[in-house]
Amino acid sequence: MRTGQRMKKAFAFRRRAMPAAASALIHDYSTARPAGNAQLSGFVFVVVRTKLRLENLRPCEKAKTLVVKGKMSSTRSSLLSALICAVFVALPTQATLAQQAPAATTVRTVLALTSLPSVVDAPLFFKLSKAELAAGQTTKYFGPVGFIYVLSGSLAVDTHAGRHSLKKDDAFLVAAASTHSLSVSGSEPALFLHYVLARSTELDQAVEQPPAVVTELYRTPGPIPDLKPGRYEFTLTRVSYPRMLPNVPHYRSGAALYYVRSGSGVFIADGKTETKETGTPHFEPHGWLHQWANSGDVPLVLLQANISEEGVPAVIMAQPPPLGPGR
Repeated sequence: MRTGQRMKKAFAFRRRAMPAAASALIHDYSTARPAGNAQLSGFVFVVVRTKLRLENLRPCEKAKTLVVKGKMSSTRSSLLSALICAVFVALPTQATLAQQAPAATTVRTVLALTSLPSVVDAPLFFKLSKAELAAGQTTKYFGPVGFIYVLSGSLAVDTHAGRHSLKKDDAFLVAAASTHSLSVSGSEPALFLHYVLARSTELDQAVEQPPAVVTELYRTPGPIPDLKPGRYEFTLTRVSYPRMLPNVPHYRSGAALYYVRSGSGVFIADGKTETKETGTPHFEPHGWLHQWANSGDVPLVLLQANISEEGVPAVIMAQPPPLGPGR
C-alpha cells in the first residue's frame, strides 16, 4: 500500500510540474531559433514536450515493479522512433532543391559593335585571319572595318584615340581607314583573330604588315547575300552553350561568320549533321534554317561576327519566308 501511494503521488506531482517546465523550454527555443525554421519548430515542440515527459517519468522507472519499467521503456522507444521518422519525412522540400546545382544556361556577350550607314554601295565579303606576333614585335594595320580578338598573350593597340590594352579573350573594334599599331605587351607571343568586312578589292590588302605572321582561315566565296538599303549593325558576340540537345530551329536575319573558340559542337541543317571542332570557321548566310547542339561536357564557345539591320533581331526563331521568284 505504501509503495502504491508513493507512486500515485509521484505521478500527480509530475503531471502538475510538466506543463510549466515544457512551456519554459519551448519559449526559450522559439526565441532563440534562427529565422526560416518555422516549419520545423512544430516538430521541435513535440520533441521537447515528449522529452520532458520521458525525463519526468524517470522516478517511476526507478520503481522496482518490472512491469512499469518495461512499459515505460517500450513507450519511450516507440515515441522516439515515430518522432524521428516524422521529422525526416516532413523536412521542407526546399532543402533538397537547394542542394541541386542550378541549370546551366546559354550566355551571350557582345564584345564590340559599330553602325554601318550603308551596305549596298558595293558587294561585301567576310574574311577571317589569324595573326601571330612575337614578344617585343609591332605591326601596323590600315584597311576596312573589322574586329580583333585575342586568343593568347596580350596586345597594346595604339590609334589616334590613344592606347588600348588587350588580354586573352578581349576584343577591339578596328575602325575603317585608320592606322592601328599593334604591339606585344607581354613576354609571350600574342595570337589573335582578325575579322574583316570589306569589298572584294580590299580583301587582299586587309592584313597586318610584317613581322606579323598571318594565316587566312576563311573568306566568303561570294558577296554576302540579301543585304538591303539602310543602316546595319556589325557586332562581335561570344556565345557559350552548355551541354544541350539541339536548340530551337532558327535563322539569321543578316549573316554571320563564326569561329569555334573552344569545345566541340554539332551543327544541324538541311537534314545533315556536322561536327564543328575548336578552331573551325563557319559561315551562316541569311535565311539558312539550322540548329546547334553540344553533346560534350565542356561549354561550346562560339565567336560570331554578325551583320544585321538596325532594329531587327540578329536571330529569328521561325521558319524563314519563302524565296521570291527567280531566287
